[in-house]
Amino acid sequence: MKRIIAFGYPRLHWSLVDMSGASKRMYGGFGVAVKAYATVATAEPDKELYIETNGSIEDRTRDNLIKALNRARAHGLNINCKLNIKSEIKPHAGFGSATQIILTAMDAVSILNDWHITPEQIIEMSGRGRVSMISYSTHYYGGFCIDAGQPYDAEREYLPSHTPGDRKPSLFIGSWRFPEEWKISLLGENSDVVVPAEKEDDFMRSHTPLDKHRGVSSIVELYHGILPSVIEKNYAEFADSLKSIQCLSYKSAELSVQNEKTLSALDMLWERNYAAALSSNGPLLSVVHFDNNTDEIIQLAKECGLSYSGPYDVIQKHAAINPFNPFIRVYQ
Repeated sequence: MKRIIAFGYPRLHWSLVDMSGASKRMYGGFGVAVKAYATVATAEPDKELYIETNGSIEDRTRDNLIKALNRARAHGLNINCKLNIKSEIKPHAGFGSATQIILTAMDAVSILNDWHITPEQIIEMSGRGRVSMISYSTHYYGGFCIDAGQPYDAEREYLPSHTPGDRKPSLFIGSWRFPEEWKISLLGENSDVVVPAEKEDDFMRSHTPLDKHRGVSSIVELYHGILPSVIEKNYAEFADSLKSIQCLSYKSAELSVQNEKTLSALDMLWERNYAAALSSNGPLLSVVHFDNNTDEIIQLAKECGLSYSGPYDVIQKHAAINPFNPFIRVYQ
């Protein structure tokens, strides 16, 4: 009997870019995925759709997955199967867990039932990626990814990804190889959720739009600071620009509500010139570093009373030109 096992890995979203109407775009972001805490979706033939979830998968994510699969069915695609999904990623911690669960599950169902559709069609049906395409692009392209969000519309308010409205998926810009010698450690993933999902809409409304100079400065830091430093493997420049964009962009609002332990750790990391960043709304802190820095970062996490895991490798840019998930196994 045919069996498909698909894997998806959590992404780190290091900042939204233009939340001020400074450009012809709104939203947009950049980040990477790390080879840790895999979401695993197993699909086997069945006469109807049966979904079993294990681990830390919320009812809302399960409901959104069913909606996505029903959109696929409305396009004439067979969704019947026995689908088992396991994810141990803590929801709302900064990993993008809901999108990874939905994309990974749809990958498995797609391969099992011979959909023969593109990842672009999967993201369209998924209902995800309407603020940023980092979860999608790290999943299907790998590497250091950038997207340009949505076309600017002065009549639209800024809303988070779980309130997509009638928006289409955001615009993917590109993917670049991330320096292999740069590792990533994760701090504070076990801390309490700072912005609960039910309050994200109000939180974003109350902190946008930003002053236009912040949007312009964020764009400058991304395209003339962070991206060149990744390409040239210039760690000092990367660390400086990553810090700057967080202080300038919408990330500053997300930082303002973090707990004292998180902010203390971030300040200490910045003082030691580490490339450190909050992922999404937090509380997750990610630290880009070299192998020989690991012990110091572990000690710093301990001093601040934060959990530590790592160091992890970044999921590198896939060799193929067209987007695909390389972490799929097919068993006949």
